[in-house]
Amino acid sequence: QFGRAGYHAGRFTANPYLAPEYNFPQFVHRTYTPRRVHLTHWALMLRMKGQITERWPASKLLLKPIYLWAQIANGNWYKSWWIHDQDLRDEFLSWHSSLPDQQPWIGYIHFMDTHHPYGNARGQQLKPFGNVKERLYDLHNPPRDPKEMAEIIDAYDADLRHTDARIGEILTALEDRGDLENTVVVLTADHAEEFGEHGIVGHQNSFHRTVTHVPLILRIPGWDGPRRSNTPVQHLDLVPTLLKLGGLEVPESLVGWDLTEIVRGKHPQSSRNIVHYYHRGFWKGIAYGVTGVRNGDWQLYASQSSKGTQVALYNLKRDPAEKTDVADKHTEVTERLKETLRQADPHLKI
Repeated sequence: QFGRAGYHAGRFTANPYLAPEYNFPQFVHRTYTPRRVHLTHWALMLRMKGQITERWPASKLLLKPIYLWAQIANGNWYKSWWIHDQDLRDEFLSWHSSLPDQQPWIGYIHFMDTHHPYGNARGQQLKPFGNVKERLYDLHNPPRDPKEMAEIIDAYDADLRHTDARIGEILTALEDRGDLENTVVVLTADHAEEFGEHGIVGHQNSFHRTVTHVPLILRIPGWDGPRRSNTPVQHLDLVPTLLKLGGLEVPESLVGWDLTEIVRGKHPQSSRNIVHYYHRGFWKGIAYGVTGVRNGDWQLYASQSSKGTQVALYNLKRDPAEKTDVADKHTEVTERLKETLRQADPHLKI
């Protein structure tokens, strides 16, 4: 839609999963992505998704050295994989300065210095630790000792300040060039991090709000004063929102809400289910991992792990930190949301 309307597009990402090997980019005039050895992608995907190693454990003996070789060949052994934030800043601003006057544009920047290993801003490279197999996808892990998390949280906070400064430099440059007043700015994240609140460090093996509740900030030209909405939304809502703000037609087939209507106080009349799931792999026909659905104040999780199938229900109005599982006390809500998950994911056995 943006391409047909004459927009120039730039994509600047340090995330290797947005590389051309994963069918990205489409409709992009300028792209800047990690230099990757293709074998790294292949070995990493096999290792992460368990497409082979879970069925044939002996294959790990072959895949591990291939994976390590690919890391060394790609120059990312014992250091961050990511293009650093300042490099993305420079590439974006170089592209922006090359655009003709009055040229409409859309740019995507995906920073990664806040991703683990933590402490990229200081050169620390602290990795998640203590995620033993027995903890993975377990909905009832005890919390970790906050003292144990202090160093890694401090490193993460330093990375946040580092990335925040790079974003500020981009906005200042756009303002100096006289383009900020005409530019919609969206700030969000694909995930947050858990630091032991539910026994896990990182983000791949948990779907609690410590991982899924991320910022979503929109700066819209012509709007006066800050406005805040507590209505649960999702990233799918950004597509119709940006199309409308760009003056383009919003197809009826698009899934998602126009966020400008929500911020104006025009809340939808009915609530909706927000389903999210992460599958680590398959074993004997069962997808194991964690799945969740949010509906109003209710949040249900279902996991399949070495401890079998687990279900947990939380009332986010009373328990926003998700500390007390009330699935047994609210069986009607639990069953209704379990059925929602079954319809969304036919592999789920709950």
